Amino acid sequence: MSEKSELEDKVRRQVEYYFSDVNLPKDKFLKGKVSDDPNGYVDLSIIISFNRMDQLKVSVEDTAKALESSEILQLSEDRQRVKRSTPLVELGRFEERAVYVSGFSSDASPDIDDVRKVFEAFGKVLSVKLRKNAKGEFNGTAFVEYATHDDVVKALEEKDLRLEGSDVVLVVLTIADFKSKRKSGEIVEDRPPKKKKKKDDGETEGGNQPEKDEREFVKGLVLKFEGIGPGVSREDLREIYGEFGVVAWVDFSRDEADGFIRFAELGSAEKALERLKENRKEIGGKIPEMSVLQGEPEKEFWDNVFQQQENRRKRIDERKRQKRFGPQKRFKKKRKRDRNEENFEEDNDDTADAVHPKKTKFASSDDEEDAREDQGDNEDSKDDPMSSGDPEAASKTGASVNDTQDTVPST
Repeated sequence: MSEKSELEDKVRRQVEYYFSDVNLPKDKFLKGKVSDDPNGYVDLSIIISFNRMDQLKVSVEDTAKALESSEILQLSEDRQRVKRSTPLVELGRFEERAVYVSGFSSDASPDIDDVRKVFEAFGKVLSVKLRKNAKGEFNGTAFVEYATHDDVVKALEEKDLRLEGSDVVLVVLTIADFKSKRKSGEIVEDRPPKKKKKKDDGETEGGNQPEKDEREFVKGLVLKFEGIGPGVSREDLREIYGEFGVVAWVDFSRDEADGFIRFAELGSAEKALERLKENRKEIGGKIPEMSVLQGEPEKEFWDNVFQQQENRRKRIDERKRQKRFGPQKRFKKKRKRDRNEENFEEDNDDTADAVHPKKTKFASSDDEEDAREDQGDNEDSKDDPMSSGDPEAASKTGASVNDTQDTVPST
């Protein structure tokens, strides 16, 4: 097989994995994109932005060419979009369709395609997951997921499984046997600590999930501008840049010269950059310098977005807590002390009425601070799904929370 044919085969299998029975039902971002289109198509420009596809360095045209031979995917007439051509099939439990494999050298991760080739001799391999230790390094074991339990039975019957060129015999167990041996201490693993809402603790070949300690995002959505003139508002910027695509967020304060425009769709930032540079568009009487964020600056921008989202979620949770349970105890004590002082003064005042005055409701300084903070919130938060703390809404503006590192697509 030529180098070009081999690359096309990898691209096809990778995209087929994204739309596979094992990945699509749990991939919120991609499933949302499928639902957005009445015919179920997804732009190839989005597909090639995923981690694994980005590593393959292929264009929309290259990807379309590779998908021509796919039996489960269908290209649109303009070859710019792709959809699944067969209905989803509900799979059985993972534990019944997968095997645990040990015996790999932990000095270096094996090539995922080499592992897949060994095990696809017994049935259709849906995914290969290389597992990690607490340091994030390959620990010498893997999970291989089949389409059916019958394929697992066939793999277990083979007693001499080896990677091509290796003399080491691989050990294959059912998932139930693996868990039993781990529980009894026969298998000891230095595993990564469990994290909330994380289903996997290893590396999955080619999937569409974020890396372990990072939240993933769609690249190429953010345009940075520097050196605009005075008197420009967010509304002005939204109107100017809105000609080139839907503006999801304007990160800018009045009378500052620099800021960011976050678009909702791929290609809009590049389009705005090219057109505005070509026309030498003045903003506030000056022609700004512009660039589409890439690399570390882009990552820092999104880290800040995610942090602001988390902070806002915490403030909302705290306000809900106070609404339900009242202000923190220190404020309750203050109210009680003030009321005792009132009553004491009345009891010792001959002119006091016989009936105690109404109790005064004291507002905590935290409540006032939150109220002021709400009033001063960036008005663009109304239009920005990222500020809501809703991962699914965030994904629609390009922040994918669902991009895994290495997964074997179905073939």
